[in-house]
Amino acid sequence: MVHANHCLQHVVDPRVALSHWIRVTRPGGHLVITVPDEDMYERGQWPSRANADHKWSFTAFKAESWAPKSVNLLDLAREFGGLVELERLQVVRDFFRPELPGDQTMGPVAECAIEFVLRRRPEPVAAPLLHDAATRSLIPPPGATGCRPAARG
Repeated sequence: MVHANHCLQHVVDPRVALSHWIRVTRPGGHLVITVPDEDMYERGQWPSRANADHKWSFTAFKAESWAPKSVNLLDLAREFGGLVELERLQVVRDFFRPELPGDQTMGPVAECAIEFVLRRRPEPVAAPLLHDAATRSLIPPPGATGCRPAARG
């Protein structure tokens, strides 16, 4: 099992990181990934005021994002659909209170995250049809964000 808790928002290219995590997960194994939800954590501010090292913001699924570097996790999972199955996608709002200002995760109880669980397929299959999701994806294509793509190798 690969467990990445609040890591993906710190990498230069989430696609590259996810591809490496899938590569090291055994067939039938799981990836459990947690990222901050952009509407609860960044709250309409980019770059993030809560953590200046955030290179990406994340949404579980919505038609448009206010953030210039937003990753739609459902679209991201679809891109790797030939290698993994999406087991769970959950927005975690435990004890989050939208009327309170600031980063509530600094306290002892509030969470404002998205958790998604992927299971690596025993054998790769043809990627599921995206139904034009790639053209609608909230994930900016490499090079469109002003960041250099990560070296592949």
